[in-house]
Amino acid sequence: MRPVAMPAFLLLAVCLSGCGDEHRPETEEAQVPDDIELEVSDPPIYIRQPGGHDFRLFDTERNEVRLSEQQGKICMVTFFYRSCPDQTMCPALLGKINQVARGLPADVRAMTEIFAISFDPQNDTPEALALFAEARELEFTLLTGHPDSIREVARNNFGLEYRAEGPALFAHNMKTFLFDGEGELFETITGSDWKSEDVVARITEHAER
Repeated sequence: MRPVAMPAFLLLAVCLSGCGDEHRPETEEAQVPDDIELEVSDPPIYIRQPGGHDFRLFDTERNEVRLSEQQGKICMVTFFYRSCPDQTMCPALLGKINQVARGLPADVRAMTEIFAISFDPQNDTPEALALFAEARELEFTLLTGHPDSIREVARNNFGLEYRAEGPALFAHNMKTFLFDGEGELFETITGSDWKSEDVVARITEHAER
């Protein structure tokens, strides 16, 4: 995976949405048009605020998941793709997030939702993600959906742009977002070079408010 150079101030996010009437994600080519700019100025960052697009995604058991159903819960949200070849990128990020999931006190974990959303739905079907989660012993929710829905909410809600550079290769930035129970962003985490215990402390702090 070749990371995309971005300005330091640019907030990118990792959330997506599903739309349409089918409960089964479609396996369309997840290509981004060549004319898409990978830089977005002053993107809005929200998940449940008025005007935000609610995501309609599917977990590894093909259950529908919506952001609007997470009211009152702290949400940790990131983007990834299963076939990422760079161990310092998506694989490292998922490992850190798993440490967070395991490190949260039981009462805090019960009020926290952790979502990792694939932007490669052509290859990351619910069944493929289920096997992936089992092999890596992941203790959080992997989501997938329709390519158009993923792109729409990634762009409209978070100002995120990504680019497919091959059948299973994407250029993208890594951002993880923490939202409180009201859907307000309280922290953005860049990359994978961060300490899971620091994030556990931040989530616990907000859960106890």
